[in-house]
Amino acid sequence: MASNYFSFLIICFTLAMFKIALQGPISCSSAGDGVYENPSDCNKYIQCNGGSRYDMSCPGKLAFNKYTKECDYPANMQCFKVPFAGCSSTGDESHPNPSDCNKYIQCYKGKPYDMSCPDGLIFNLNTKMCDMLDKTLQC
Repeated sequence: MASNYFSFLIICFTLAMFKIALQGPISCSSAGDGVYENPSDCNKYIQCNGGSRYDMSCPGKLAFNKYTKECDYPANMQCFKVPFAGCSSTGDESHPNPSDCNKYIQCYKGKPYDMSCPDGLIFNLNTKMCDMLDKTLQC
C-alpha cells in the first residue's frame, strides 16, 4: 500500500513539475500556414497551406529540424528514435519519446502520457529523469 501511495505521489509531482504535452494530430485549419514537425517520425514534417495538410519527407538521410524548420543533417539536432513498445498493464515507468529527446512517455497504471522536460533539459535513458545535456551521454 505504501509503495502505491509513493508511486502516486511521484506521478503527481511529475505532472506538477512538467507540462503535459499531449500530442494529437496536427490540424492545419487551427495551426495555420507553415511547416511543423511530425511527432512520430524525425525524417518527416507537415506542411500546412490554406488549411490543407501535406505530409512531407526529407530527402535521403536528412531529418526535420524543428528549430530551423528545414531538413538538416541528424548530427545538427537531437533526433533519436527509440521504439516505444507500450506501457505494461500496471506500469508506472518512464520511456524516452521516439522522436524528441526533450520529451518522454510517463506510464501510469498502464496508460501512456506524453510529457516534456523543462527547457534546457533532455530525458536521460539511464536515470529515467530529465537531466542536463552535458550529463546525458545518450538520448
